[in-house]
Amino acid sequence: MVTKNNNIKIGLIVAVVIIVAFLFFYLTILFQQNIEKKHPRIAYNGSVFGKVKKVWVNIGVVNFNLYNLKQFSTVDSRNYDYSPEFIDEFIINGDSIYKPKNSDTLYVFRDNNKYFFILGKFINKKNK
Repeated sequence: MVTKNNNIKIGLIVAVVIIVAFLFFYLTILFQQNIEKKHPRIAYNGSVFGKVKKVWVNIGVVNFNLYNLKQFSTVDSRNYDYSPEFIDEFIINGDSIYKPKNSDTLYVFRDNNKYFFILGKFINKKNK
């Protein structure tokens, strides 16, 4: 049998769940906006160079922190000639990167080798 006290308890539990869910989504949005402010999307006409301190992904956006204190982000990019092919998994701390002005290519320098990714593109995918 459902009593008035049981209805009040269920109502309170539902209210708490709704409030917690709202706070979770609100804080997630604030966190995402903070990241976007600190890591502006690199523009085609912008240039970037430096040594990678940290690279990480947040909701499909690749974020970079460089030792020269520059921070930027880009959309996912893949080059299937490399393993791993995802830009965020390929680039490691200590790599040097360079994106020339008026270019969509990001160059990665590691161990006297030069690699590249076309920002926002998936390249060199082999058809099977």
